[in-house]
Amino acid sequence: MFKKGSRFITKMINEELDFKLHIILWNLIDGLIESNKVKVDYLQVFELYRVEGSIKIIHRQEVPLYRNEIVINRNDINLPRSYIKIFVIDNAEVSTMMLAEEY
Repeated sequence: MFKKGSRFITKMINEELDFKLHIILWNLIDGLIESNKVKVDYLQVFELYRVEGSIKIIHRQEVPLYRNEIVINRNDINLPRSYIKIFVIDNAEVSTMMLAEEY
C-alpha cells in the first residue's frame, strides 16, 4: 500500500499545492507505515491550515482511527488558501493525491 513507485498527483494538486508540501505529505504517510503503530487505511486525509506564518497539518484516517497534528514553520512554503483538505487514496495498484473537491 502507498508504494513509492506508484504515486500520482492530480492536475489541481500540481497547480495549487507547493511541491514541498507534496513531499511532506508523502513523508507523513511513509512515517505512519514505517512506525507499525497502526494499520494504514487506503484513505489518508490531510487538512492544511495557514496559522500566523506557519502551516498546521492534521493527518488522519478513519479505520483504524488515527490522528496526528504537526506545525511547520517554513517561510519558503506557500499555502494558497487558509484551508485545504487533501485525500490520498490507494487502490492497491496506485496512490493518488487529490484535493477533496476533486473526489
